[in-house]
Amino acid sequence: MSGRGRGRGNGSRGRHNSSGRNGNSSSTNTGGNNKSNYKPSKKSLSDHIYYLGSAKQAADYDTTTEFILNHITKTFNFGNDIATALSGEDGKDYDMSKHKPVLEQVDSITSTLSPAEAEVQNEQYKIEFKAEYDAYMKQKQCYETNTTKAYALLWEQCSKGMQGKIEANEKFASTIKGKPIELLKII
Repeated sequence: MSGRGRGRGNGSRGRHNSSGRNGNSSSTNTGGNNKSNYKPSKKSLSDHIYYLGSAKQAADYDTTTEFILNHITKTFNFGNDIATALSGEDGKDYDMSKHKPVLEQVDSITSTLSPAEAEVQNEQYKIEFKAEYDAYMKQKQCYETNTTKAYALLWEQCSKGMQGKIEANEKFASTIKGKPIELLKII
């Protein structure tokens, strides 16, 4: 009879564990290792602040700056221009002149076109130049606007302590205020 008791006990345990080794069904695994349930934490500007203090805050400078520059690139019109200037090693404004279009002209001396064809081609060049120049002026105006916006954004990302220290700098009013490249240098 003692054989039956052990048999019944083992059978009973087997029935209750039929859904898997730990009592979990493999189709309803809710463990943290399931990649489809993984959601990365979404960081925002409020998570990236420039602080005064320890080496930890100094180490966070690169991460914070990279996040802010990516934000500028994504959200500002022609944001890449100001982000490039801010990330540049030379500490100078972005060179907008490289985008300035040049009016092409058919050279009447070396051209194989007839005078009428050359005139038509020159008119086409003028039309294209006007469109390119309008786009250039818009980009240039956006850069000027973005300079102000970038300064404001960088200033907002400074802690109160950092802002106070920057304002206490003797060159703040003359060299730093309103100039995002200079502000980023001093941060």
